[in-house]
Amino acid sequence: MASHSPTIGAIATALAKAQGKLKNPTRNRTVEVETRAKEGRQASTYEFAYATLDAVLDSEREVLAEHDLACTQLLGLNDKGALVVVTMLVHGASGEWFRSELPVSAAGMGPQATGSGITYARRYSICPLLGIAAEDDDDAEQAEKATRRAAKQERQSAEQAAQQGAKEDPKKAEM
Repeated sequence: MASHSPTIGAIATALAKAQGKLKNPTRNRTVEVETRAKEGRQASTYEFAYATLDAVLDSEREVLAEHDLACTQLLGLNDKGALVVVTMLVHGASGEWFRSELPVSAAGMGPQATGSGITYARRYSICPLLGIAAEDDDDAEQAEKATRRAAKQERQSAEQAAQQGAKEDPKKAEM
């Protein structure tokens, strides 16, 4: 959920100027993701690069300060009692602000997993607010490639099993 102060003229002007100087953060981490097996398809993997939270914050802090902008991220509870990251961009001179709230997926998770969820939510809430990208945008190409690879592997396995069965029972091959 996003909201803003009753007026946004000054903060919008300051943010527009800041965005002219902001650069996307350096993608300083690569992760390999394993897709889940689905009916008829094996699991597979793909990789993507992203900027860690500290890289995102380092990339924006100085530029925001130059334009009298400050970003804060606090933890809170939404109206359903779920943990949320509340991100605010505030313009110092006018007091105008933009606010976003992003739920943290933490139900039934331990402290370390909750901390990871908070970090993830912080990164994913600040980037759109500032108009920067912290990860490669391949329009889901890597995930699609992984799905196609898994389907191909599944077909090959089925073909090999059929060929093996035909070798073991030549009558099946004639059918």
